[in-house]
Amino acid sequence: MVVSPLSSARFPVPLEWGMPPAPEALPAARWLVGAIVREWGVPLSGDVFKDLELCASEVIANALLHTGDLVP
Repeated sequence: MVVSPLSSARFPVPLEWGMPPAPEALPAARWLVGAIVREWGVPLSGDVFKDLELCASEVIANALLHTGDLVP
């Protein structure tokens, strides 16, 4: 039987993290995404978890870059 991670998810997920739009904030944002996934108990292998963190930091960096909030 497969159990959905949403069955153990706690809501609401923080939508505002209070991080400044700066490159220095990306590791903390990546950590927070990982912490949420761990808290939910999503069964991910170590490699997949690292990929998740990488994708999260890329998405966050791109959002900051393309909204003009982050200067490369």
